[in-house]
Amino acid sequence: MTKQSSPYANVSGAKTVTLSVQSWVGAQGNVAVATYLLEHELGYRVDTVQVDEVPAWDALSQGRVDAILEDWGHPEQERRYVEEKKTIARGGDLGVRGHIGWWAPKYFADAHPDVTDWKNLT
Repeated sequence: MTKQSSPYANVSGAKTVTLSVQSWVGAQGNVAVATYLLEHELGYRVDTVQVDEVPAWDALSQGRVDAILEDWGHPEQERRYVEEKKTIARGGDLGVRGHIGWWAPKYFADAHPDVTDWKNLT
């Protein structure tokens, strides 16, 4: 990621925020909701930047983004920036709880019961 800042950052008196957008659709939805609320309810100008997961920590530490709204576990970066360098502060959980798994339509699982165990798919 090259050095970036919000195009709104130098607007006199403007409240601005730059959000990191991760590549998966859930994170993109999360940023879309936050963007809407920040703009329409709190009067902020919002810029979003697509950044891969690990480089997003670097960008946050360097002030190139203001927030990462979704992170699926990078203990090495958390240790480096939160505990050691102290350049990032934990903002807290958003209340969203993820569940990683796979799902199949019941009619398909009823017709092909082997699909409900990944070991049968090899």
